[in-house]
Amino acid sequence: MDFVTISGIVSCHFCPVRYYLEKSREYGSEKPEYTISKQISYRLGRELCEDEIWDEILIVNPDIGDDSYPLFQEWLDKCRNSEWPLPAETDVPVRSNKLGIIGKIDCLYEEEPRIGIVRASLAQETGIYKSDRIRSAMAAICAGETFGYDIGDVALLYVPDGKMKICRPSASDRRAGLRALSAAKKIDRGYIPEKKNTDRCDYCYLKDYCDSEPKKLSDLL
Repeated sequence: MDFVTISGIVSCHFCPVRYYLEKSREYGSEKPEYTISKQISYRLGRELCEDEIWDEILIVNPDIGDDSYPLFQEWLDKCRNSEWPLPAETDVPVRSNKLGIIGKIDCLYEEEPRIGIVRASLAQETGIYKSDRIRSAMAAICAGETFGYDIGDVALLYVPDGKMKICRPSASDRRAGLRALSAAKKIDRGYIPEKKNTDRCDYCYLKDYCDSEPKKLSDLL
């Protein structure tokens, strides 16, 4: 069975063309924001030692320069002002053989909420972004099948502003995830999605590449 990643499902929900481009293009090192958020997240619930975390960031992503240090300090200070649960494990692989989904749980906790997902973005002022709700829904499905028990709430760890939000995925979130999964599998089988101009195009990080890609099979012949 061919598997689709949880992140791929979220991308396909945002835009099938985006999912197609991410699969067909190669990119360099990960974004500094992700590296910073991820390395800080490993210390949440413990002492946040600034020098140690920054050294880890430079080892993991050598492309990060000193110009990212003020951002790192700002995010670290915000995380210091919040209380965080201590994970029992981090970076735990999960999968749903039933649906053909694979992914990774950033934090696994011994108590509710049982799983946590690190986000390298600011939290929505009220509520939770739909993309994060879908991510939570798919992660909960995979974790439930992997660990053998139901996952209710999911902790979303927004490192940039030091906030944790609890998401309980709804039936609507799961339906949206399944629709995106179906679309992603169709693209994996060779379908090339056509671009549809929407408001999302303006803030998609791949907008500069989108117009240069073929939109129909006939464009490739």
